[in-house]
Amino acid sequence: MKLNEKLIEQRKAKKLTQVKLAELAGVTRQAVSRWEVGDAIPSIDNLKYLSELYSVPVDYFLNHSEPEKKEKLEVRNEPIQVKGRKENRKKYLWIVGMLIGFLLIAVPMFQAGHNGRSGNTLTMSEIEREEVVSEVEGGFGFER
Repeated sequence: MKLNEKLIEQRKAKKLTQVKLAELAGVTRQAVSRWEVGDAIPSIDNLKYLSELYSVPVDYFLNHSEPEKKEKLEVRNEPIQVKGRKENRKKYLWIVGMLIGFLLIAVPMFQAGHNGRSGNTLTMSEIEREEVVSEVEGGFGFER
């Protein structure tokens, strides 16, 4: 049910005219008419007043559903079973473990590659120095 239909229904249930409702709400009769035709929407303050006047919650006007009828709740002393909670926890722990394992492997590899030098890497100046050293030491031993 739409807001304007709810407003009409509640006003008629209280046996109020648009004029009388306008006086009670402190608005013009034309404002009430625009609400009920659907051309305008009551302000929050007016909705609050109407909900008190009609003894319905403000949500009744805001939602397109019927008012909930209060049902008698029964109390049961049964344990609540949450399905899948343990399974979700296992999945979560597995994912966290995989991330930690990945980080334990990836971070040292990343750092080794970015420290400027890893075990098998030589800079150009080191290569040139080794050539000079090898010439000083007598070459490679292939000379006749």
